[in-house]
Amino acid sequence: MIDPTRHRWLSLRLKFSCFISFSHGVLRVRYSLRYDKRACLKDVVDYAASKKVKVLIWVHSREVFTPQDRKAYFDTTIQAGAAGIEIDFPPKANVAWATWYTDTLRDAADLKLLIDFHDAVKPTGRDRTWPNEITREGIRGQECNVTRYKRQLPPERDTILPFNRFVQGYADYMPTALNPKELLGFTWVHEIAKPIIFSSPFLCYADHPTFYLKNPALDIIKAIPATFDQTVLLPGSKIGSAAAFARRSGDRWFVGILNGAEPQQMNIPLGVSGPRHLHHAKAH
Repeated sequence: MIDPTRHRWLSLRLKFSCFISFSHGVLRVRYSLRYDKRACLKDVVDYAASKKVKVLIWVHSREVFTPQDRKAYFDTTIQAGAAGIEIDFPPKANVAWATWYTDTLRDAADLKLLIDFHDAVKPTGRDRTWPNEITREGIRGQECNVTRYKRQLPPERDTILPFNRFVQGYADYMPTALNPKELLGFTWVHEIAKPIIFSSPFLCYADHPTFYLKNPALDIIKAIPATFDQTVLLPGSKIGSAAAFARRSGDRWFVGILNGAEPQQMNIPLGVSGPRHLHHAKAH
């Protein structure tokens, strides 16, 4: 067995999830049934549970394509005590792979496993039948705005996504890079607004934990919920220019604004937002 506390990167991320009040974390370590790593996997999940964090295990889609492989992998996931699986790299959706999405969700639901489809096609409503699908990617998100891949997204793109891609359904954008080297022209304020505006029941933050823990806006990041009860589009929003939303979770409101390439001023009325009053507001 391998003591996961000896792996500094794993221990740091799990402790971070606990400290920042995240309830789930993705274990992005390739685990294959071809190798006997079940004992290690169980150790990792148990360690996470001691920090009150549930684990989703990353797996390549080719390892869970057939019903037999899927059953073997899902059974091992259950034995390890993990909450679900993040399935990555499904290919283009021909008939076989389009059917695979439904079959995978059905098999996972039978075992009460959560599923996150990464690098997948956009959602088409399957979550209404299979609510164990907590999110999927299906979007050119934060991974397409990083230095190591030499990729950079245009600033106006973030102001377009809420009105086209997110109309289709949730997306695992993997938001909020706070590493100054990875901002690529964006600001901390812009990055922190992303999880308020970009809807995903499972928010997978993109950056190293230390950049969140050292950021002066840590209290805001900790307060942002994964889901909201009400969404209001605010005046001044314009596709390609600005996206401004007020979103309510319980009795708390969050205002997020994503700006495009050009600087501008917006007046946000805080007296009334939708049918309920905004009693408290903070500007950041």
